[in-house]
Amino acid sequence: MSIELLLLIEDDNFLIIYNGLMAHASVNHLHLQTLFWPCKSGILEKSVKPKSTGWDWLFLLQRPDWYLPAFVFQLDDLTDIEKITKALDICVKLLIENGVAHNLFMCRSKQFKNRLNKVENIPNNEISKELVTIYLFPRKASKEGLFVGGSLTSTFVPAALEVAGLLPVYDSDFFASTNESEILKIFNERELMSDEYFEQLANKLINYLMDEVDEF
Repeated sequence: MSIELLLLIEDDNFLIIYNGLMAHASVNHLHLQTLFWPCKSGILEKSVKPKSTGWDWLFLLQRPDWYLPAFVFQLDDLTDIEKITKALDICVKLLIENGVAHNLFMCRSKQFKNRLNKVENIPNNEISKELVTIYLFPRKASKEGLFVGGSLTSTFVPAALEVAGLLPVYDSDFFASTNESEILKIFNERELMSDEYFEQLANKLINYLMDEVDEF
């Protein structure tokens, strides 16, 4: 349903997000949330280059291209909706089975350059097509919520918007005093998982999909 909703709404600023358990989900808010973000920023404007997995619709976003690793699904063929939905479901179940917290961020994003350049001889500066794109961010589990103890991590909570580089801040003093290095420090200390563990999860997912994808 969420993919169809993004397809129905043509405004590129429309987003769908989800915060999982231990990933800053609010009490009684374990559901998809929708919003219009007022400007292009964060991962919406950065030309990320996820690593290809061999499928046209599944990519791996890794450091240093972004500060959190992610499984990325991109829809450029409407006939792939069911396939992407099932693959995303498999990926989420893999994270749950391994006790991995996660955030989901859905948006419209430019078609990834590594795929376009492989399929079509189009210069990078002419690529403008925007597609439904789903970022699934695995992460360390967090026990903190909003405004706990008045610390930095209480006034800046890295949930689904924040891991995508969209940074709402709920405290005026923190907004006036913080800087990029402080924000990155919060991510580095609390929100990242190791590159090695993400690689293990990615290998598990790809191996499983190789056995299942033809049956979709």
